[in-house]
Amino acid sequence: MRFFVPALALAALAACSPAPQERPSAPPADKAAAAPTAGITLQNPRVRATLGQNTATAGYLVIANGGASDDRLVAAACDCAEAVSIHTMRHENGRMIMAPIESLTVPAGSSAALDPGGDHLMLTGLKRPLKAGETVSLTLTFANAAPVEAAFPVVADPRTPAPHASH
Repeated sequence: MRFFVPALALAALAACSPAPQERPSAPPADKAAAAPTAGITLQNPRVRATLGQNTATAGYLVIANGGASDDRLVAAACDCAEAVSIHTMRHENGRMIMAPIESLTVPAGSSAALDPGGDHLMLTGLKRPLKAGETVSLTLTFANAAPVEAAFPVVADPRTPAPHASH
């Protein structure tokens, strides 16, 4: 099922706070897109193509939880990067700050959106530039559900749904 969440422009990759924290997710913008199904499912996964010589980029998706209990995204990994971490954006002293978080809650029967300008996966130490049209494989690890491996299309503009983006 395709799911479109209006997204804010991706903030510049700015200073990260060193102290990770847990942040609960916001309720889904469209309840129909988060209709309960069995377990964790991923919708509209995508990774932004690298810009210039950058060795970092971001990944986005919607994580739907059709289970009866809340779950948490606790880790992610990709062969294309040395590290993948979960980040959030927040306003602090009149500016946007990007900060790592330990986990992201995915409420039971609902979803959590990772979008430009908000929560996202941060891929750092890229082993090569990522070009639009490619696909990279990421593995997402949850506190309760089994790990989920998915193909993430690399896109020039992550604010639009990727082709064949529902999994």
